[in-house]
Parts: sequence; C-alpha cells; structure tokens
Amino acid sequence: MRIDKKASIARAGYIAKAAISLGGLFWVYFLLRDIDWAGSMDRLQNVSIPLFVGSALAVSLVYCFRLLRLRLWVDRLAEQRLPFHDWVDLYLLSIALGSITPSRLGEFSRIYLLRNTGMDTGKRVWVTVFDKLSDLMYIPVAIVLTAGVVGTMYGVPVNMLALSGVVLLLAYFLISYWFGRRLGRRALLAGWIFTGAGFFMFVSSNVLIFRAADIGLSWLDIVAITVSVGALASLPVSIAGIGIREGSLLTLMGGWGVAPEAIPPVLVLEFIINIFFPVLLLALWRLGTGIARRN
Repeated sequence: MRIDKKASIARAGYIAKAAISLGGLFWVYFLLRDIDWAGSMDRLQNVSIPLFVGSALAVSLVYCFRLLRLRLWVDRLAEQRLPFHDWVDLYLLSIALGSITPSRLGEFSRIYLLRNTGMDTGKRVWVTVFDKLSDLMYIPVAIVLTAGVVGTMYGVPVNMLALSGVVLLLAYFLISYWFGRRLGRRALLAGWIFTGAGFFMFVSSNVLIFRAADIGLSWLDIVAITVSVGALASLPVSIAGIGIREGSLLTLMGGWGVAPEAIPPVLVLEFIINIFFPVLLLALWRLGTGIARRN
C-alpha cells in the first residue's frame, strides 16, 4: 500500500513537471508567434559553425573540470580507486542521463555508479550531492561580475548588488569548507579551483553561442542572462529544464533588447548543447572504446 502511494506521488510529480514544461513551451510560442520567421531561419542558416564547435569544446572542458573535481574528492574517501577509463565512462553516462531527466536528476545516478569504489551508500550520497552543489559558486561570482550591468538595467544600487554577491560568495566558501572539511584543505582548494575553471569555460561556451548566432551583447550581459537561465532551469520543477530554460532565455534576451527573430537560433543552439551534446559525447565515447577493444 505504501509503495503504491509513493508511486502515485511520483507519477503526480512527473505529470506536474510535464505540465510546467509544456506551459513554458507555450509561453515561448506566445512570445514568438508574430516574429519574422523567414529572417530567423536565415539567421539560423548563417550560424558560425566554427564558433559553435568552439562552444562545444568549451562545454567539454566544463565536463573535464567537473570530472577531475569529483574524482579528486572521491579518491579522498574511497577504499579503491577507479581506472581513468571507468571514470570517463561513469561521468559521461551520468551527464547523458542528466540531460534527459527532470532537473538533471539523472546525474545522481553517480550514487549507484560509484559503487565499485568501496564507499558505503552514505558516503556516495554525500560526495555526489556535495559535488553537485559546489557549482552554486557560479551564482555569487556572476552577481559580482555583472553588478554594474544588472544594477544599471534594473535600477538596483550597483554597490549593494556587488556587496550582496561578495557576501554570498564568502558564505559559499564558509559553508563549503564546513561541510567538506573531511576532504582536507588541499582537496577542497583544488576543487574550488576546478569549479572556477569550469565557470570560466561555461561563460566562454555561452559567449561563443551568442557570437555564433551574431548576437552583439557584451560578455557581461551574456553572463547575466545565461547564469540566471541556468539557475532557473536547474530548479526541480520541470522535465530537464525544458520550457523553463527556453522561456526564461527568451524573456531575458528580449529584456536586453535582442531582436525577436535573433532569439530562436540561440534557443536551438542552447538546446543542442544542453540536451543533445551530452548524449552524443557518451555515444562517441562508447563507440570509440568499443572499436579500441576489438582492435
């Protein structure tokens, strides 16, 4: 009886998230219904392929830095170390699952995938959640960097906005140190460095996407938009952020004065990078390793 109740709650939650995703997509349709679709398609056809490939490479480096961070922290807790090949396979599988599941919950498959490290379930849950939450550093860093742009645009005192970002960043380090002290100071510091490097490549990836679509916003404008969109899309209220990501991106870009017909190409490129690309990476990795084994 209890299992049936849990299953019913899970189904209801999934239906609610699907409804929110559909609502977000309807909002996208509502905002785009009267745009110049011919002009938008022309922009999509003229997307800079080299810049888009550069964006994909930058995303790959984001994954590399996050993989190195998780591997470092797991090695501090695990009884046995996994070969690097197994780490790559584990990580690519988890991000591929994350790209197609509600709120990227598939990334928590690492709790199961890390079972060969000898860690008990409690440690696997802790390190997976701690690693996932470490990327919250992006938000205060973005607030500090974009305080001038966002404050000027929305009439918020720039100094107050920047100070709030600094306070949040200090709080992040203090809380992260408190909960992560079992890893040791050096491992924590190295993890923070990997997180910062991942943020830099995250920004680079999005700047390259906007440039590929011929959007002339400054890199600080792009940081403000994409970090806000990423934070909203990561909320556990939709299916893989679908609808929320596109709707918020469209709304924010419109607020920054981007021409409506210039926005759909960015939506398409962001969808490819966030949803399709992780699955493609896993497929290419599995194909490559399969060929290597046969030879």
